[in-house]
Amino acid sequence: TLFVLGYYSVKRGSGIAAKYIEAHLGKPSLVQETSRFSLLEALKHPVKTTQRLSNKPKDVLQGVILSPALEDRLSQITLATSNTRTNKGMYKNLLLFGPPGTGKTLFVKRLAQHCGMNYAIMTGGDVVAMREEGVTAINKVFDWANSSRKGLLLFVDEAEAFLRKRSSEHLSENVRASLNTFLYQTGEQSDRFMLC
Repeated sequence: TLFVLGYYSVKRGSGIAAKYIEAHLGKPSLVQETSRFSLLEALKHPVKTTQRLSNKPKDVLQGVILSPALEDRLSQITLATSNTRTNKGMYKNLLLFGPPGTGKTLFVKRLAQHCGMNYAIMTGGDVVAMREEGVTAINKVFDWANSSRKGLLLFVDEAEAFLRKRSSEHLSENVRASLNTFLYQTGEQSDRFMLC
């Protein structure tokens, strides 16, 4: 009987440990690109990991051509985000909009590097493609984001694919459920992640 009890304890305990490791160390399936690396990635790519750790924060807008008003606004956002991280405050979410190729992703990556945060990029179209698994996948992304010690900038590219009016007739039940989950997870400010 002790053997059976030990067997089931190990079996149940390993399942719980696997879920913990997945939430805290493994990259969620919705995340396409991230600056946050795991121990496994560090062992696979030691040179890349060393380069990433030795990179110094640089000017966010260096080499980017912008109108003076937009440059001033993005500089204010950079300063506010940096101060929030330094003072361990609550991050304010950010809405970046514009046609493809205008530098939204570049700005988020540089902002994260400048502020000493990680970034993660996910695509709204991937949420739609996941159908009934979308809710679980979104929850995994936010569990993972909340486990970041440095803070995380979560960039949702092509967000319009699933972030629509909930009353829309052309919204499937799966997308509506994913949208509700997303809104639930982002309903309050966080000191762990910033949504862009």
